[in-house]
Amino acid sequence: MLVAAGRQAGGYDPEWTSVAEIRAVCEEYGKYDSANFASIIKGMDNCFLMKDKGIQRKVKLSRPGWEAAADLVAKMAGVEQA
Repeated sequence: MLVAAGRQAGGYDPEWTSVAEIRAVCEEYGKYDSANFASIIKGMDNCFLMKDKGIQRKVKLSRPGWEAAADLVAKMAGVEQA
């Protein structure tokens, strides 16, 4: 979620983020779980709008996704949310 939020908010991806971009960051940080990655992304349908399938899949944060990303960033920063 944070990869897509950062890329979309930063203008790197105007609307949709390729799941391949998310996978690359997970691999870079040693957090890629090939057995579960696709199902985890699919299970985030409460945070993402999705299009395409397989390696072509792209995600776009929904309003609840933006709220969840903001909450997560605030939590990581130690900031209390109202």
